[in-house]
Amino acid sequence: DTQILLIDNSLTTQTLMKRILEASQYQVNTAKTEDEGKALCQRLTPHLIIVGENVPNLDGFAFKDWLLENFPEQQMPLILITAYANDEFLEQLQSSGIEGYINKAKFNQDTFLETVKTALHPS
Repeated sequence: DTQILLIDNSLTTQTLMKRILEASQYQVNTAKTEDEGKALCQRLTPHLIIVGENVPNLDGFAFKDWLLENFPEQQMPLILITAYANDEFLEQLQSSGIEGYINKAKFNQDTFLETVKTALHPS
């Protein structure tokens, strides 16, 4: 089973994404805070992590660095949820090694699942 960890403090976002992912046969664990997310990473070693931009004190780019430091042997791709997919953000994304992002402002279920599949199975 493919384990996905979703870290977002919005219950609405969590519920929506969890339903979509579970309908596609993924196993989903959720966390509301950075600490909960890190604890779940250590316990579960998920295949993919999705991080919301509004989680207090959680910077997705710093979280990616933490993953690389703490799990050098594991491939744990990271997808960011953002409402601000501007050029600066996209440049930072490319240089950070983060596997993808979800544009909350233009949320589309098919694009979301495609982003997840691509992050899990890069060609």
